[in-house]
Amino acid sequence: MDFTSISLAAREQIRTFAEAWQLELSDLSFANMFIWRYSHNIEYCIEDDVLYVKLCHRRFPCFFFVPLPLSKERSLRGPLMRLREYSASLDEPLRVKSATEEQKAKIERDCPDMFDFTYDEGRFDYVYNTRDLIELRGKKYHGKRNHINRFLSLYDHTYAPLTKEHVEGCIKVFTDWVEKKGIVGPDVEDEWRSVTEALFHFEELGLKGGVIEIDGAVQAFTLGEQLTADTALIHIEKGNTAYDGIFAVINQKFIETEFAHTRFVNREEDLGIEGLRKAKRSYRPVRMVNKYDLKLRGETRE
Repeated sequence: MDFTSISLAAREQIRTFAEAWQLELSDLSFANMFIWRYSHNIEYCIEDDVLYVKLCHRRFPCFFFVPLPLSKERSLRGPLMRLREYSASLDEPLRVKSATEEQKAKIERDCPDMFDFTYDEGRFDYVYNTRDLIELRGKKYHGKRNHINRFLSLYDHTYAPLTKEHVEGCIKVFTDWVEKKGIVGPDVEDEWRSVTEALFHFEELGLKGGVIEIDGAVQAFTLGEQLTADTALIHIEKGNTAYDGIFAVINQKFIETEFAHTRFVNREEDLGIEGLRKAKRSYRPVRMVNKYDLKLRGETRE
């Protein structure tokens, strides 16, 4: 198998496979793979009308996402056995991650009794009703409305769709946040690279964005895209925490401006980070996109 790095030139080709499956999975968004391609060493291979994606992060052994045949009707047995063969050629066990419920069910049908499944709740995607995030109705969103009203009463601001002229200001928001938190190390370097890749290439990646400016300076920004026919995906949301309520405001305004036509919004996973988990749960998800890891039954190597 000939794996190669993700590039902008491959966007439409890769998107063809993802669109055929209409997965709610954030992991296989082309934009997501592109902006994290260096830090996660993400590569792809298309063979016999099947998309294979490999990821090799410094923290864990290489793994694959579930192969995506161009046709959903095609059995996954052949593609998974192809990955098993490829892994064996590298003297590695087969590692496959982030299978959705739909993919898990198909694998169980196509490959009965071949795989065991486990999951990591920290990698589940949060999915919300779009109208809930825009309207913030009811007692459960009382706190969000208070944050927004406080922000609106205190700060003279403007909201605008992201343009190239905003990029420098957006990067400053992120770097100021890093300096304020005193965060150092490879993880924040990886995130910085992903954020700058998204900002520099948002048009080519088909991303939409929004910014909040106060006194002429960007103080918050966000980026997202249309993931499936009825679901938006939010990739990045950063802001200056000195302005109370700024995250609630940009979240609501961005979705209202760019994705009011959708039914659902996917805001990705919490990675097991307690603060992130609390923030995502506070918006009351209507469901989670469960993600399962596959292991060949009887395989003892990790």
